[in-house]
Amino acid sequence: MLDLISLGELLIDFTPHGKSEQGNDLFECNPGGGAANMAVAMAAYGARCAFMGKVGDDFFGNRLKQYLSDKGVDTGALVRSGEYMTTLAFVHLFADGERDFTFYRKNGADAMLKLADIDFAKIDQARALHFSSLTLVNDDAKQATFAAAAYARKRGKWVSYDVNWRANLWEDADLCRANMKEGLVYADIIKLSEEELVYLCDTADYAKGARMLFDLGAKLVLVSKGAAGSEYYSRDFSGQIAPFTVTAVDGTGAGDCFFGNAVAGMLEANIDLDHMAEETLRDILTFASAAAALCVTGKGAMPSMPDKARTASFLKSRSK
Repeated sequence: MLDLISLGELLIDFTPHGKSEQGNDLFECNPGGGAANMAVAMAAYGARCAFMGKVGDDFFGNRLKQYLSDKGVDTGALVRSGEYMTTLAFVHLFADGERDFTFYRKNGADAMLKLADIDFAKIDQARALHFSSLTLVNDDAKQATFAAAAYARKRGKWVSYDVNWRANLWEDADLCRANMKEGLVYADIIKLSEEELVYLCDTADYAKGARMLFDLGAKLVLVSKGAAGSEYYSRDFSGQIAPFTVTAVDGTGAGDCFFGNAVAGMLEANIDLDHMAEETLRDILTFASAAAALCVTGKGAMPSMPDKARTASFLKSRSK
């Protein structure tokens, strides 16, 4: 039995890696994509994960498939397309570890997911399904994503949704907001940033925004605040998780690392999303926050995902 299937984007992140002798920027080729990062983060924790999506049948696509397999992620539902090329993204890093992205994704394979690419039998094998808004940009990929989410939810599986707003991927701002909001109705667990919560809920009152999401069917809302930590909201309680102070090198994948460890921890603990114990949830989210802190100390998202033992050791050292 799989713990989770992560559906969505798998791509190459070109991460800054110094200068050449001629003074030109050098880039390191790293595996990336929020949905794939989620699967790798959970696998590093020790969860049994699969990835469902599409890459090109090209050098990069083959490399990505091998990388996921090497990390223990089941790639049986990964489609390799001879029609579309693997998506590329260039990461721009700032001094504080924050980053921006330039995507080469128009007609990129991950965005061209279709209903026929969804392996519903694979979803039957999992306890949970994860998706993000990046597969909602194109109509076919959106249809495929929502079909998978509806199928999973109808069968009593958890569905998690990472809003993951990337405004530069959308040509129509109104469609962007509408599609991202539509994704909310399929989710039991939602992770979004402060900016994303304001954008989708039209309020800077996080508690009010969370209540709006509960009305749509959510059971747990996680608000990531970067270096300021995170907040959590259930129907019965809410609170904050303090951040861990580290020297940030690259923030790419930190949110995916946090969410992956959080969902993995909740699945491991067999949490009942309708009747959660706050103390248990806080312990899980604190662990997830520690993992995310470790993630930002290295370059590249997937290569920097810490395993469960390393995170536990780090957390113990910070608790003394």
